[in-house]
Amino acid sequence: MTTKSIVEVGDIRRSYLTNQLVFTTALNEEAVRMIEDMIPVEDPSPEILADEVAKLIHQAIYLSYHRGGLRRNLK
Repeated sequence: MTTKSIVEVGDIRRSYLTNQLVFTTALNEEAVRMIEDMIPVEDPSPEILADEVAKLIHQAIYLSYHRGGLRRNLK
């Protein structure tokens, strides 16, 4: 039996002053279990889980950028 991990993003806003993108991320139970399996902490707190998700997002952006992303000059 396979289950489906779901990651949703909402409450998106962009600060044009600082050029930051801010959003809320929601993971279903299966996605949370997958994160828990990746970290060596038994019964992690929500803060630890959120920190691990942030690290994974950072890694995904970095890997995707260096595998073919192009920097655009917006001038």
